[in-house]
Amino acid sequence: IVLKLRLNKVDFGGNNVVSCEAVAEDEIVYLSTATGSGGNLSPKPIGLAGPTPLFLMDLPMLRYEDDTLGMYYAFGFRDGSVTGASMYRSPDELAWEVLGTGNDGPTFGWAATVLPNVASPWVWDETSKVQVALTQGSLDSKTALEVLSWANVALLGDEIIQWRNANVLASGLYELSGLLRGRRGTEGAMASHATGERFILLTNDGVYRAPLPMTEISRTAYYKGIPDGGNWDDAPSNPFVFKGNSLRCLSPVQVAGTRDGSGNLTINWKRRTRWYGEWQDGTDVPLFEASENYEIDILSGTTVKRTLTATTPSIVYPAAEQVVDFGAAQSAVTVAVYQLNAVVGRGQPQQATI
Repeated sequence: IVLKLRLNKVDFGGNNVVSCEAVAEDEIVYLSTATGSGGNLSPKPIGLAGPTPLFLMDLPMLRYEDDTLGMYYAFGFRDGSVTGASMYRSPDELAWEVLGTGNDGPTFGWAATVLPNVASPWVWDETSKVQVALTQGSLDSKTALEVLSWANVALLGDEIIQWRNANVLASGLYELSGLLRGRRGTEGAMASHATGERFILLTNDGVYRAPLPMTEISRTAYYKGIPDGGNWDDAPSNPFVFKGNSLRCLSPVQVAGTRDGSGNLTINWKRRTRWYGEWQDGTDVPLFEASENYEIDILSGTTVKRTLTATTPSIVYPAAEQVVDFGAAQSAVTVAVYQLNAVVGRGQPQQATI
């Protein structure tokens, strides 16, 4: 007779006696015809408060009332499973404080393809297309007039874009075309796109703003997004350097230069404004700064040879100073022009060789 047993215990006793304890292993032992009762419990889904993406956005001002130091943030809520969250901040990952809260989330997702760079952000980009995979929400198409009136605005990576056409390719997957690029002075990010970068709709609820003091500019701090009822340890700690971009002047444009017979170089440029820059009435856009001030770096490679200052969008770089800086008057000079804000100083640069 062969018995199938599972050995559970073995003891070695005196006189070399081995004592074994086992249970039957035949499958018939595990068969049961007993019936149970499900009770009176009604089915109820179990909510899981897992990690919630936290989006930190140090952007140029999106609204008139944002003409102060602060940054935008949003929580990546999914399918209504989380009803609220808090953003915590720490200078050292030891002491944490609540910097902001939110009970709504924007339409958001990730880039499924790479948005190409474009030669000029000042015209419609009718060539480039980008696919975005949404985690939450939906997108739609708008007319050109609606787009120019600030519809269909999103942050893709670090560039603010707009689009006319949102074509559905699959569930949650859209292809955007008919683009406006580098909106609100973010043209510097047009060449930095990558697959998997963030996509956040900026024209609906769920984008919040938290004030920050001037002392936090250029400092690294750490941020956590904790959903209500969530686990602290599940949330990643996000390092972030605040630049104060809401107050930082946009880069000047149309930097050009002319030389007289003595080699003196006159440098000219056009300023931009952080708000009311649409030029709708044909007159010059407002300054929107406490005063008009510029700094112009004279460059040799990455070395700053001299910094000029101006209170109008024009400055003379004399031939005598060129001799001091380079040993002779120059036929071509590389410059970087900055407009200044009274609080944060230099804005975004515009570099040109003239």
